Amino acid sequence: MPTRPSLFRRASAEFIGSAMLVFLGVSAIIAANWIAGPLLQGKSWGGHALHSLSGFAFGYVVMAIIASPLGRISSHYNPAITFMRWVAGEPTYVAVIYFAAQLAGSIPGAFLLLLWGRLGADVGYGATTPAPGVSLWAPIGSELISTALLGCAVLALTSGRISLRTGFHLIPALYGAMAVVAVPLSGLSTNPARTFGPAVVSGIYDQLWLYLVVPPAGATLALCISRARDCYRCIRFWGKVQSDVEGLGEDGSACSNRHAARASTRRSRRPSSIRSLIVTRIPCQRRSANWTP
Repeated sequence: MPTRPSLFRRASAEFIGSAMLVFLGVSAIIAANWIAGPLLQGKSWGGHALHSLSGFAFGYVVMAIIASPLGRISSHYNPAITFMRWVAGEPTYVAVIYFAAQLAGSIPGAFLLLLWGRLGADVGYGATTPAPGVSLWAPIGSELISTALLGCAVLALTSGRISLRTGFHLIPALYGAMAVVAVPLSGLSTNPARTFGPAVVSGIYDQLWLYLVVPPAGATLALCISRARDCYRCIRFWGKVQSDVEGLGEDGSACSNRHAARASTRRSRRPSSIRSLIVTRIPCQRRSANWTP
């Protein structure tokens, strides 16, 4: 069984991965605007198409980093995902170290965006801010729902419900679809580190708290949805156990013995505590080797 990388290696991977995500991810957005912007200019649907293209580009950068050798050491790169893991039982000291590494790594990654010069300045070096003239609840809802959808996709990927090959295209497609609605409202951050670094470089701190608070809340919402699904499956599981118990005959027949064996097996597989429903998957779900902090 492979040994787990040390905390120092994982924190270093988070620092480097966060810097790469900010630099390469925002660079992909800048390049998409530079190349496709003039082609789509003047078309009624051009803005939506450009936002979607930028979302696709950013999503593929994220998945490329996760699928790289760096991602085998640690692959959060997002304080919202780390917060979700902490709520699910991650040790507090590990989560704090990850938070610090991710936010610190986003700053040098954002400074590298200065290499884009005027092209980078035109998009505020990737800074995300609420849309002017709209209620603050609009960008809050945008970030909450977008991060919740991303969290659900991440949980599906890390729990083995979908393969890495499927996730490699699913998450970029999700970003591309969300960008059409979310970019005009909030800039589609879904990642406090992705906003923090560009904010430091550009000096644009407009409603920065929103991007530090709402994405972790959205990721936690995704965890609650996943756990609700687990609880539903557990309720169905116990319903089947009860039906087996109630269906036992009194004549000691072979059929009754089979029912008793099945009921006994299910009892042995039951979650040991309420915490096992909240922190860990119920036994009938597959674990994934990728789900490591």
